[in-house]
Amino acid sequence: MLHVVGGAITLTLGLAGCGTDDFAPGTPHREPLRAEAPAHTKTVAADSPLAVRVGSYQVRSRRPIATAGEQLEMATWDSKVKLSEDVTSFSTLKLSLPGGDQPEAPVQVVHRLPMRVPAGASVVVGRSESNDGPMTMIPSDLSQDRRSVSFRTSHFSWFDTIVVRGIPALLGTRGSEPTCEDPRTPRWVSDVIYPDTSSGDMPMLVCAGRDPADQDLVVVKVTNNRGTGMAMTASKDWAWVWTGGAGGVKATVADWFSEISDPEADRTVFLMPGQQAHFAFREGDWRDMITLQGTVSVSSAAYGMAWDLLQDLEVSAPTRTVLAGVFLTVCFADAELDPLARAGVSDLRDLAIPLARCVVESYDDIVEAANRELDADAWDRTFGDLKGKWHRVRRRASAALALAVSAHRLGDSAADVLQDPYARRVTIASVIPPRGHRGGSPTATPVPAESEAPEATYVPGSPFEDSCVVAWPTAPLRTSTSISMRMSCAGVPGEEFLFTDVTLDDPSLVVTPSTGALTVRGVVEDTAASGYGYNVLLVRADQITVG
Repeated sequence: MLHVVGGAITLTLGLAGCGTDDFAPGTPHREPLRAEAPAHTKTVAADSPLAVRVGSYQVRSRRPIATAGEQLEMATWDSKVKLSEDVTSFSTLKLSLPGGDQPEAPVQVVHRLPMRVPAGASVVVGRSESNDGPMTMIPSDLSQDRRSVSFRTSHFSWFDTIVVRGIPALLGTRGSEPTCEDPRTPRWVSDVIYPDTSSGDMPMLVCAGRDPADQDLVVVKVTNNRGTGMAMTASKDWAWVWTGGAGGVKATVADWFSEISDPEADRTVFLMPGQQAHFAFREGDWRDMITLQGTVSVSSAAYGMAWDLLQDLEVSAPTRTVLAGVFLTVCFADAELDPLARAGVSDLRDLAIPLARCVVESYDDIVEAANRELDADAWDRTFGDLKGKWHRVRRRASAALALAVSAHRLGDSAADVLQDPYARRVTIASVIPPRGHRGGSPTATPVPAESEAPEATYVPGSPFEDSCVVAWPTAPLRTSTSISMRMSCAGVPGEEFLFTDVTLDDPSLVVTPSTGALTVRGVVEDTAASGYGYNVLLVRADQITVG
């Protein structure tokens, strides 16, 4: 399993096995990105200012780039090469001087693209030292008409124009809707609240019901529907959890967390892109809502990247899980990968850079570590595939880097979409017992018809009274005159409103995670709709009391 010890990661995975001491990794299969002959070539004098076209490229320099008599050699390839499902190299330019010399002055390169870059997509330029070498993403600019990309360079090598599907690539759907055999919930559950996932494009797909083998257990099934790893943390201990075909992720993470004092670590599992997990919970105190919160943490993002690199290998999900752990162990041996803190777009870039470099430089270390961790049968089935498809792993590493750089350019907008906590939250609310019974155990016995309150309406101006809890980890917002809280309210139908935003003109109100339920009285101000498809009820409170 993975352990964090003093910031370093060591590996002792559960499938550990039968590595041979005299194992020699050998040379992985290498395949050039461009195997065909160049579509266009040109050689020009490099000892005078440049303004030359070759294929769809234009190369310029105001000053000579080499000494008298030297020639600039240029070659272009125009065929598309897919680095991954979402990342494509559209063209390659090679610039070289005799003997591998570098230019004495920078050149400006403008590449006219064969089509307009679609909205939502982006273009990056990757530089590599050889036709099958690792890529480094360099600064570039896309023209206003989205038809040309330009960059400056003082280092001649291979340059790939790479189109990335941008946010759709980072957030594209990856999983299938889970199925709950018995969609009825136990009697103690009043509601299970989560965003509407019927469209299939939410970051998390959810269903809820009860356990056919134990009808007192509520079961929530979750699919990670994005291309990043996701940490899923429960607010209380589960009765059981199932992590499916990626077998070993939960166990790996549990041991990784063994060195961490945060109690949330014991209630957290990692879900790989497209992976499903099932959580079962027993009845608790009616005041304590149960939440499942998904987060793209730094370490789950790293795990997801490593998992994606192995997509072309024909290996089982448990073996792929072990290999992803091996990548993290070798490639981030001296890094601190926080398992709970949210990752930002800069973290994605900072993870992708060493991972792409590691795939090129640390093949022997990765293979030797995999040989130690896999049992003999799994290793026999894996090694040939790993060695023969290593060039695909390298391409996917370049694609991950291009994607991370593309997301980083989008800045806060990408981070907000990546991490919207409300689109990755499930809340389980208990039945609220009648007021005369609230001191004891919760009960599912309905209130007699004659004592039931009229059905609530949620039009602006209508009165509001309900038992609510703050939807942690969102904390209250305070101004000099008011406090605003995002809450989950027991009587507000979850299929209509995912949250209730409550504002009270009293910033001194004390609210902490241990406060529990609050009785909110006031009026409905309005309703709001999120871009993710869920609605929020807006309430102006006149009075808020504990209990």
